Amino acid sequence: MTSERRSAHSILLLEDNPADVMFLEEVLKSSKYQVTLHVVSNGKDALDFLKRAGKFATASEPDLIMMDMSLPRLQGETVLQKIKGDPELRMTPIIVFTGSDAPADVIEAYRAYANSYIVKPVGLDKLTRRMETLFEYWFGVAELPIGCRSGR
Repeated sequence: MTSERRSAHSILLLEDNPADVMFLEEVLKSSKYQVTLHVVSNGKDALDFLKRAGKFATASEPDLIMMDMSLPRLQGETVLQKIKGDPELRMTPIIVFTGSDAPADVIEAYRAYANSYIVKPVGLDKLTRRMETLFEYWFGVAELPIGCRSGR
């Protein structure tokens, strides 16, 4: 992808901290990508969004999921395992964005097939650079024809 190209992409953010949501919105605004951000604040709503259940019946399939591991109603580890264990969802890339840098937590996230792990707090410039790198990779995969990533 060239730096001039602007593609519209959908990101599902699982985050219950409003300050972290605002911070990520700022990072995404500075991205060279056009991004639609969908925010849910708990694990149950995240799974409902991904399965288009209830109030999320018209939700779009996200190209990327960013998630905290400390979530109300359903912990991040469980959400991650359910997403990656579901044949319809498992190809959606997941970036864990969480406050724990404990080796056991990092290992557990990667064992559950997280695609990347970012520890907060992180500076705006550093996170913007990391997100650009991840977007280059993951949104390149998202350019595949509809249905190639998830098998739908």
